[in-house]
Amino acid sequence: MKNFLILLCLLFSSAIFAETALYTTDTLKPKTASDIKSALENFTKNYPDKNILFYVHGRSKTFDSEYESSMEMEKEYNVKVIMLRWNSWLSPIQRPVNNAKKASQLLSDSLEELNNLKMNRPELFANRKLLFLSHSMGNITLKNYIENFDSSNLERNLFDSMVLSGADVPFREHDKWLTRVEFTSKLSVVVNHNDIILKASTMLDFPDLNFRDDRLGLGFGLDRDGVFSRHSAANATYIDLTKVNKTGHRHFLSKRSDVRYLYHYLFLETTEAFKLPFKKKDNLITILKD
Repeated sequence: MKNFLILLCLLFSSAIFAETALYTTDTLKPKTASDIKSALENFTKNYPDKNILFYVHGRSKTFDSEYESSMEMEKEYNVKVIMLRWNSWLSPIQRPVNNAKKASQLLSDSLEELNNLKMNRPELFANRKLLFLSHSMGNITLKNYIENFDSSNLERNLFDSMVLSGADVPFREHDKWLTRVEFTSKLSVVVNHNDIILKASTMLDFPDLNFRDDRLGLGFGLDRDGVFSRHSAANATYIDLTKVNKTGHRHFLSKRSDVRYLYHYLFLETTEAFKLPFKKKDNLITILKD
């Protein structure tokens, strides 16, 4: 009933959620980084067995679509979501790149706060994982943060797992910034050659020389002989869904059980051996059909 009432409010008030802020599914009240402590205290009290997922969403027209995605992830995975909401829509033929970059300030503030809490309030993280998911253009926010903010004081294992999904950033020279992500020991990049959204994104940005390139989330070039080692980040594992997923962009909400299983695995919900068939070359894992 509570979620129904919140969604009803969203139908009439999406316009008020245009500014960059943090949100949880328990309230529509926008939060700053300083509010993360109270959110985690609420999670500890009411959801002690849930992991914590910090989520940076991609290009999206309305707040309610991302709010619903957060709720769906909470139902599918053993997580409570802290969503970094940013002004992610201009028009059907425009990509809000600058808005995504501006959100890096809140990302920086949030990571600093999480880092401080993990050092000084360890009970808020007891028996639970701290996870990170950046989707689509949310990876522009992450990229800009790495390139323009100081992350050197963050704990090396701040996040138990970080997942870059459908990354709408250039493939070219992505290793230069991705190798600087040093606050997790488990960094995964999920790609799919069939991602039609990323193919369209590439066409929209063709006049922009800074973005005139295949997208990282498409993964073209990763499996070409002789070039992989020169273009990949040594600290990341690349996971290719091309052979099992012929469509889709929000892979973490895929209708395919094998793709959802992958994200359960990346979100560290199981310690069992990986069940899906795959082949591995260097740090590229290609998921195969049964």
